[in-house]
Amino acid sequence: MEKSLQHSYCGPLTSSRIDWQSYLQYPFILWDPLAQFPYVFNTQSFLCPTCLEDTDKTDIKSNSFLSRTNHWFNGRLKRYNPQLLYHTNSCILLVSCMYRCCKGHKVSSCHPSILLSFPSSDRFEIPFCLFHKSGFTKDALHLVQKLVDEGLGFEQIERLLELQYRDAFSIMELKLIFGKITY
Repeated sequence: MEKSLQHSYCGPLTSSRIDWQSYLQYPFILWDPLAQFPYVFNTQSFLCPTCLEDTDKTDIKSNSFLSRTNHWFNGRLKRYNPQLLYHTNSCILLVSCMYRCCKGHKVSSCHPSILLSFPSSDRFEIPFCLFHKSGFTKDALHLVQKLVDEGLGFEQIERLLELQYRDAFSIMELKLIFGKITY
């Protein structure tokens, strides 16, 4: 990978001292495939899915390509909220780059048509699996798969993940109580 994913995966769990900003900030992943995977995609890699829906699918000339806007789904508007990803011990925010076509349509870099544009040999590079409003990190999916393979039921797996989330919260709470938080 030429340009690595920009992320804060662990948040305040791994440091012995945390400040208020890192204590209150969710871990995050910034997702921009055009910038992060230049060896896979170029500026004419993605057709606008809205244009494809609006026009005759055989008329490729009326469709337009998506380009980067340097704007992110930062939550300032409700429809541009980051997506919540469930990780092994906490939640992570997936912040998507906003792409725009020449007709003005705004599309998230996590749109299914963009994710399906990855060649099958490079799909392992996508660090998450998305559903309608949320998703999972690949680490969480692999953990669940291993636990299922070991014979655990889904209720047991759900309880185990809940305990991991509580443990992570308790660690941060203890850091706060015992003064290992900086001001």
